[in-house]
Amino acid sequence: MAPVMLLLLFVAVVAAPVAAELPRLEQSPKADGWLTILAVGDWGRHGEFNQSRVSPPRGEDGCRLHHLHRRNFYSDGLTGVDDKRFEDFFTGIYTAKSLQKPWYTVLGNHDYRGDALAQISPVLQKVDSQWISIKSFVVNAGK
Repeated sequence: MAPVMLLLLFVAVVAAPVAAELPRLEQSPKADGWLTILAVGDWGRHGEFNQSRVSPPRGEDGCRLHHLHRRNFYSDGLTGVDDKRFEDFFTGIYTAKSLQKPWYTVLGNHDYRGDALAQISPVLQKVDSQWISIKSFVVNAGK
């Protein structure tokens, strides 16, 4: 009995930290050591409510990555990975050459009204390689 308990304790101590490790996404800083991030919230508006007006000039800001948070697809999220609204709300809006870099996304309450799993599906990243949406992650930005 003691060897079994010792083995279980060993597995719990060694395996727990490994299982809890978050995926790490590498993002290099600029030459000056800074990592500039454009954070946009409540953005999924089908190009309306000034979404299209904001996107092209913001691409000239020198950001290395973009962070989208909350309410990605108003008002009821996506219906699935083949929902045309992904292209209408995201791919077709942020088209400036300077915006062609990673967009790290976090879901909001409106996204959970639809198929939230569709937004974190790797299928969408195949549709648009800039789209990065996974359950949890850490962005490594240097040393």
